[in-house]
Amino acid sequence: MATNGTCNGFHSEKNIESSGSDVKPGSCVLLTGGTGFIGSHAVVEVVNAGYDAVVVDNLCNSNQDSIERVEKITGKTVPFYQVDILDSAGLREVFTRTDANDNIDGVKSHEPEETSVASVTSGTTGTTGSSVKPGSCVLLTGGAGFIGSHTVIEVINAGYRAVVVDNLCNSNRESIQRIERITGSTIPFYEVDILDTAGLRGVFARHQFSAVMHFAGYKAVGESYEKPFEYYMNNLQGTLSLLQVMKEFGVYNIVFSSSCTVYGAQQFLPADESHPTGNCNCPYGRTKYFIEQILYDICNTDKHWNAVLLRYFNPVGAHPSGLIGEDPLGVPNNLMPFISQVAVGRREKLRVFGNDYDTPDGTCVRDYIHVVDLACGHVAALKQIAADCNIKAYNLGTGVGYSVLEVLKAFEAASGKEIPYEIVSRRRGDVATIYGKPALAEKELEWKATRGLKEMCEDTWKWQSLNPAGYLTSENSELSKSQ
Repeated sequence: MATNGTCNGFHSEKNIESSGSDVKPGSCVLLTGGTGFIGSHAVVEVVNAGYDAVVVDNLCNSNQDSIERVEKITGKTVPFYQVDILDSAGLREVFTRTDANDNIDGVKSHEPEETSVASVTSGTTGTTGSSVKPGSCVLLTGGAGFIGSHTVIEVINAGYRAVVVDNLCNSNRESIQRIERITGSTIPFYEVDILDTAGLRGVFARHQFSAVMHFAGYKAVGESYEKPFEYYMNNLQGTLSLLQVMKEFGVYNIVFSSSCTVYGAQQFLPADESHPTGNCNCPYGRTKYFIEQILYDICNTDKHWNAVLLRYFNPVGAHPSGLIGEDPLGVPNNLMPFISQVAVGRREKLRVFGNDYDTPDGTCVRDYIHVVDLACGHVAALKQIAADCNIKAYNLGTGVGYSVLEVLKAFEAASGKEIPYEIVSRRRGDVATIYGKPALAEKELEWKATRGLKEMCEDTWKWQSLNPAGYLTSENSELSKSQ
C-alpha cells in the first residue's frame, strides 16, 4: 500500500495499489503482533533500516510497554493500534489512517457493525448427539443453493425443523418459497453471510439448534484457480466463523459438505475412505481438505463435538416436482446444468474439455449422484451424530463412473433434444477418472443411492424445461399454472 511521503499512516484510496517496487526505505510497513517477542525486535530493525513502522496487536500475550521501549531505542514514534486481526472492521480503520498523529490510540476492541439480525448473549447449555432427533431444529448454511435446498426438503420430511442461512451469492430466495410449497412448511430464512460472525450470533440467538448442516462455500474447481484468495477467505474463514458461533452457543454437532476432491488424483479405484487425502490439485479441493483437518483436530481434542464429513462425488438431477433444481448464476461450471441450458436454448453448445484422456471414449469419467439421494444421505448422517459418533467420513456416490459423452447421450434421450458440442483443450485441474466406493455409508448410515443416470437426466430436464430461466422464470410460466 502506497504512503503519502512523510506520513506514517496508510492511504484509504482503493485505486492506489502497491507493487514490490514500493517497498523501500521511507515507505510504511505494518507489523501485526508487533508488541510480541519477535515482533518488537523486528520493529527496531525495520525502523533502523529507514522504514516507517506501524504496529497492530491485541496484547493477548504481550505488553504495550514494549512499544514505548522500542521508541526509546530507536528515537522514533511508532503508531500503535490495539486491534485483533480477527476484527476486519478494526483492521480496515487502521489501513485508512493517513495521519500518524490521528488518534493513534483510538482503535481499540472495535465493535462490529449492527446487522439485520440482533446480536445477543450466547447460550450456556450445550447440545449432545442425543439431542439430534426428529422435532429438533437444524440449521442449514447455504440452504438456498442446489444441494442445500433439496436437503431442506428431506430434513423436513424426516420430521426435523429447518432454518436456512444464505448470502444468496450463487442462489435465489425463490428456492425457499418453492420448498415451502413442496413441504407445506414455513422455513425461517436469514440473508446472512457466514463471514458475518455477529449476524450468525443473531440467528443462533433466535433458535435452539441441535445440529448444523454446512453447505455454504464456493465450489468451482476452475474458478478456484482464478480466485484462490476468495476461496480460502470464504470457505476457510467462513467455516471458522461458523464453528466459533456454534461453540459459543453450545451447538457441537455438524454435518460438513466435503468433496471427493480431497482425494486428489486417485491412487486406486474405486476410492474408499481409506484413500490418502490432501494431495489436492486445486484450491477448492484444498479448502475442503483443510476444513476436514480442522474438524478432526477439534473433535479429537474436545469430545463435545460430533462431525460427519460427507465426501460428495458429482451431484446432479433435480427434485421430481420440477420446482427446484440447479440454477447457477452466470455460466455454469458443472456439466449437467450446462447441458440442460444448451437443451433449453440458453447456450449455443457444450464445450467438452479434452477427448484424449485414458478413458473408453477419451472424455473424463465421473461418479454422478442424484441430488435427492445426496440429500437423503445428510438425513442419515444426522442419525450417526445422534449416536455421538465423534467424527466420521463417508463417500456419497453411486460407485459407477460415466464419461462426459455418456452423460450427453443420456440427456439427449431424456430430453428428446440434440445437444451440439465441440471438443476443446483440457481444463486445468481435471483428472481422467474419479469414482468412489460408497460401501461404508451403506453399512454404517444405512444409506444407498437408488436413482440412476436416466432419472438424473429426466429430473434435470423437467426442472430446466419448466424453468428455462431458472428461478427467474416468470410466475406466469407453465410451471406456475401446473402447480
